[in-house]
Amino acid sequence: MLDDELGDTFTLENDEVVKRSLKPDPTSAVFDRNNMNLKAVDLNKAVFYPYTAICQLRMKFPRVIKPLGGTGFLVKPRLILTAGHNILHPDYGFADEMKVIIAGKAGSSKHRLPSFPPFKGDDTLKVSDEWLSNPVHGKPYDYGFIILPESYDNKMGTFGLEPLELLLPRYRELASVTIAGYPCDRQNYPEINCDNLYKTEGKITEIEETMIHYRLDTLPCMSGSPIFYIVGNKAVAIGIHTKANLPASNKGVSLTPAVIKDINNHKG
Repeated sequence: MLDDELGDTFTLENDEVVKRSLKPDPTSAVFDRNNMNLKAVDLNKAVFYPYTAICQLRMKFPRVIKPLGGTGFLVKPRLILTAGHNILHPDYGFADEMKVIIAGKAGSSKHRLPSFPPFKGDDTLKVSDEWLSNPVHGKPYDYGFIILPESYDNKMGTFGLEPLELLLPRYRELASVTIAGYPCDRQNYPEINCDNLYKTEGKITEIEETMIHYRLDTLPCMSGSPIFYIVGNKAVAIGIHTKANLPASNKGVSLTPAVIKDINNHKG
């Protein structure tokens, strides 16, 4: 089932839920359709760090006919950080299955990058305690984890992390940040290849409480993408893309003490 084509809309078996699902994707926002700043990463570059540490996700939810897409990134050798709603969706409940594709199309068998059987259950798919009790789009606890098997020997690399308390005093000094993920929306953007990695770059416009705001284009299935910058030869994540906020900005969850604590408390 998870190898099926991704759904452009959230098509469900129940007609009542279908109508509810046709609202705009809450994590998709393009500010200028004629000048979209979302660019495909060359496949020859996508097999190198940091892109190898960014994963394509395909989720099967109850009553959803086609799999939905998402993005995640490695923060420990066996721990993927992603948006909480990729695991526990506010409308569709917990994912029945989660497929992780390292480096997307670039990580095909041609490049011998690892593949995994679909993940299921509490042992491998987890969300923050706050998201578990109150899953609402746009909240600062919209994050979760995918735990890879102990047999996985990670040679793909991991992201460094910059906590919010270090980012706050200096975020306006950052020349640029990048969001990279696996978009999907063939219906409205036929030029998008859903198996390719895309990235967009620009400035942080604001940090409001614990949410990072930015005017960077995003499409459906980019939920869970890392917000990061490069220093030396290391990619440093400062947040997780989780929400569109038109017309002002898109936004993501910053790495608050709670997020950092959760990362540290999970094996990987």
